[in-house]
Order: sequence, then C-alpha cells, then structure tokens
Amino acid sequence: MKKINQLLLLTVTVFFLSGFISTVVAQAESETEDPKSEVWGYIFGDMFWKADGDEALWGGGEFMNTEKNAIGGNLRRVYVGYDHNISSNLTTRVLFETNSGTLNPSGKFSPVIKLGYLKWKIPGDFLNNQVLSVGLIPTPIFTFPEKSFGYRSVEKEALDARGIGRSADQGISYSATFDENSNYGFTALVGNGTGNRPTDTKRLEYTGSVFAKFLDSRLTVETMYNYKSLGDDRENSILRGFLGYEADYFRLGGEVARVLNSVNTPQGYQDVEPLLYSVFAAFSIPQIGNQLEFFGRYDWYNPDTDYNTGKVYPNDPQFFSNQALAIFGLNFQPIERVQIMPNLYFNIYDEKRDDFNDRKTDIVLRTTIYYSF
Repeated sequence: MKKINQLLLLTVTVFFLSGFISTVVAQAESETEDPKSEVWGYIFGDMFWKADGDEALWGGGEFMNTEKNAIGGNLRRVYVGYDHNISSNLTTRVLFETNSGTLNPSGKFSPVIKLGYLKWKIPGDFLNNQVLSVGLIPTPIFTFPEKSFGYRSVEKEALDARGIGRSADQGISYSATFDENSNYGFTALVGNGTGNRPTDTKRLEYTGSVFAKFLDSRLTVETMYNYKSLGDDRENSILRGFLGYEADYFRLGGEVARVLNSVNTPQGYQDVEPLLYSVFAAFSIPQIGNQLEFFGRYDWYNPDTDYNTGKVYPNDPQFFSNQALAIFGLNFQPIERVQIMPNLYFNIYDEKRDDFNDRKTDIVLRTTIYYSF
C-alpha cells in the first residue's frame, strides 16, 4: 500500500508539473492581462446567553463547555484572504483565520494559515471546468451541505460540528464537470490527512466527491467518501450522502453520514462507528421582501452505533449519549454584506448508560452578526 501511495502521488505531481510548465511557457509567449489582486474577508460572532444547561462541562459542541447563565460576546471567526491572478488560468490564494481555537500562549486571538494554494484552470476539451489545486487546499468533506444550508456563521456543518473530518488539507486535488453547465461533476483529493499541521506522514488520505444536478439545477445529489489507513488493520473513513433542493423563495436539504474511527482507549485502540443525519430548511416571504429569511436545522448524532456496556471507550463522556442539535432563527439583512441573525440553540442528550447521569439540554439565546468585505 505504501508503494501504491508513493506511485500515485508521484504520478499526480508529474502530471501537474508538466502541465504547469507548458501553461507558463505558452502564456509567456502570448499577451496576457495585467495581474490582478484582491483582499477580501468576513467576520462573524455572537452575543449570547446560556439560559439552561448542565454543570458538567464536556463535549465538542459550540456551547457544551459553557456554564449555565453565562452571558457575553463570542468572536467565532475572522477571515482575511488574498487572491492573486497570475493569468487567466493561474491563480493563487492565501487565507488567514483566527477564532477561539487559535489563541496564543497569552490567551489572545492569533492568526493561522487556513489555506495557501496554487490553482490551475486546465484548458482542453477532454472534460469541462477542469481545475488542479496544490498546497493547503479545501476538501469536499463539508462543501455541499455547508453551502446549501448557507448559515456557516450560525453553525458548522453537521460533521464539522462533531469534530469529524476537516475543511482543508495539504495535498493536491483535481475537479471537473462532464458538461458545460456544471450539472455533473466530481472532485478527487490526495492529502496528508492532518489539515494545516505540518507532517511527514507515511500514509495518505483520499477523498472523493461525485455530484449531479437535476430539474434545472434546483435538485442536487452528492456522495462523498473519505478514507485513510492507519496501519495495523486500523482506518478512519467517512461515507456521506447529501440531497438538496433550492427554489426561488425556499431551500431545504439533508445529509446522512456513516463514520468509522479507530480511537485510543485505556486498553488500546478500539473501532467506533458514529452515525449522523442532518436536515435543514430556509424560506423567505415574497410579500415581505428578501431582507428577511427564516431558517431551521436539526442534527442527530450517535457516537457509536455498535455501543455496548462491555466495550472499552476513551475517557470521554460523549460516547455514552446520543445527541440532537436544533437551531431556529431569523436572518435580517439591513444592508448588503451585513446580516443580523437572532436564533435559538438547543443541544439535547439521550443517555445510553443507566449509571450515567442525565445531562440537561443546553439552551442558548443568541444573536449572530456577520459582515463581509
């Protein structure tokens, strides 16, 4: 398997370099427009009050480690990006991010590199919209559900919210469509599987996504698979399906994901099989205008469908309860680039063990504010 990984990476790298060199030479011999650059970004955060919940502070959800009656502000993401168009077919992007997970030793916000890659739009008639990207690149693990829901500022995609998968990785990706209207296409990615952390891993991670759009591109169907061998007959994998529909004044969708993880326990590695599904809807009222949109989402998460009392788990209480997340809100857009979104957040717990204390539902009232530039 190791030799296959090395051969695959070498083949893709040679393909990229040969095409890249030929493109640069060809464009150097012809007139091109002056290079263009752009700085862009966005910011979002909350004003919140945790109205109810448990004193037990564990878990990876947005407010699972927040004490009851806590009130304050929470700057959840700042993005600052720089795009540079070398030519009509060659572009670069560097994206910096800061949030509550990127603090420096003194506890203050500190930026990290979220993305940094070179993108080549491959000319030719073999397939349509061919793009090859190399560097710290986006993955397709969350892309379709997150984009269709449209409210990343309110909540992460369902897998992402439970700490499963990653939005970026160091590697190389190739995407294309089978038609000019981009109704049928795919993305394939080979990466380290470590996100934006440096590594010299001996095992690569593979991700593939295939999609199709129907009914004048209103209905989208997508399947994504992510796999990484960990050695010693251990692996991590994600199989996810997505279905979404978008009309003039509403959109709705859902996803189902089956996960296989090898986790470290006090008695060695153990396989767990999480199952997750998520449904969402958003709609506006034409008589009111497009400045107001109502939205809602419901997630259900089982951290191990093969759970039994004789199984050894990590020292983490979240394996002992199923969880449901419900969010309801209103998006008010007073001016372009600004969104104000009052919303209600519920995280509900269903305990699996009789000797495990029932945890109260987390109830949070908040107003999320989003601004782009």
